[in-house]
Amino acid sequence: MSVNIVCGRKDLSGTRLNLWRHRAILSRACTRALPVDQIERSSARIAFARDVQLETVKALKVYWQQRIFSGDESPPPERVTDSDVLTYVRSNSGAIGYVLEGTDLGTGVKALVVTETARDATAVSTHS
Repeated sequence: MSVNIVCGRKDLSGTRLNLWRHRAILSRACTRALPVDQIERSSARIAFARDVQLETVKALKVYWQQRIFSGDESPPPERVTDSDVLTYVRSNSGAIGYVLEGTDLGTGVKALVVTETARDATAVSTHS
């Protein structure tokens, strides 16, 4: 099982995306993206954590609990389904999320192709 990283922006080809701990930063544009997560038990979240973030969902939950306790940050909002993620991405400029591979993206959303898996930089390009 794999996931597609999705966003509403059409100008991301060649952009490096920092996905470490799910704080997505689009470095080419030097802008912070608005990430959206899926609920802990979703197949998409488990696959995203394992395949892209190289972490477990449990490890990421511990990370966010520590960040919340220290007052530094809060985790991305969660959506229940792939459809909910796509609606969020379409409705929020700069939003980025993930859905299970094979999900119909509809219009206004682009799939990004992960070409390098690393914690500090994940290269992406738009999928045509």
